[in-house]
Amino acid sequence: VQADPGYEFVTKEYADKIPEVQKCIDKGIQCILDLQIEVDGVKTAWASQYDEVTLEPTFGRAYEIPSIATQESVRVMQFLMRLEDPSKEVVEAVKAGMAWLDKVKIEGKKMTTITDYSLEFGSNRVLVDDPKSTIWARFYEIDSTFKPVFSGRDSVVKYSMEDISYERRNKYSWYGSYLKDEVKTQYNEWLKAIEK
Repeated sequence: VQADPGYEFVTKEYADKIPEVQKCIDKGIQCILDLQIEVDGVKTAWASQYDEVTLEPTFGRAYEIPSIATQESVRVMQFLMRLEDPSKEVVEAVKAGMAWLDKVKIEGKKMTTITDYSLEFGSNRVLVDDPKSTIWARFYEIDSTFKPVFSGRDSVVKYSMEDISYERRNKYSWYGSYLKDEVKTQYNEWLKAIEK
């Protein structure tokens, strides 16, 4: 079997297993679709972790509470957009995820680090005004309010980054530009391609 460079190990013996492998891939994709979180009957995005038995959103580390996670959701959608000939369900999942991300975006704010040598790490992260900036919280509450949620190592839910410990506030990414311009471009090109 002729293979692309780097895939010379894929002999005929392995190639014959492609249908079996494809079934596994299809099951994995279906699992991804089934895990998309619905709130009031509307699909949103995905959690960062799921319970291996119940498949419900669950904790990762103590401060990664069950929630809708923006960074991971963007990566899930990028994967789904790379599928050839996506099903109607895949298309709907990606569109719903993008719509949710648009709904929860935070405009006019950005994260910045202020130098302060009197503090343990010599600085402090704060949210400041910036009319040109659009960011997302890392985690959002799983209910119709979609409030950004934060937590320290005590796993207690807070609704402001300023209310968690200094250490967690400064040693974790609570906000970010997760839906970068290249992802938006990828999405727009994907939409054009599937609508042909």
